[in-house]
Amino acid sequence: MLPVMGVNGALADNCKSCPAKGKVFAKVGTVGLPDFVDGGLVDNQSLGGYMEARPGHFHVFYLVVNGAIAKNMEDAIKVFDDVNNTGASHSN
Repeated sequence: MLPVMGVNGALADNCKSCPAKGKVFAKVGTVGLPDFVDGGLVDNQSLGGYMEARPGHFHVFYLVVNGAIAKNMEDAIKVFDDVNNTGASHSN
């Protein structure tokens, strides 16, 4: 089972009241590595799964952000939220 956008799992807190709620079924991926040059984190995020385009019709998708620079964990979570919101906006 994949987490459902706005309903459960890692996607529960995203898109609670947008049209994609309950229509995006996806797995998130996160890798955060220390940025030894500038401090903070080098953040890599992904979101892959499928979305219901219309009843009974689904599209497969995969979104990736590589090498985002995050000053702290709060910034890394913003990248995560941006990826999820992008997935939500393409399900309309």
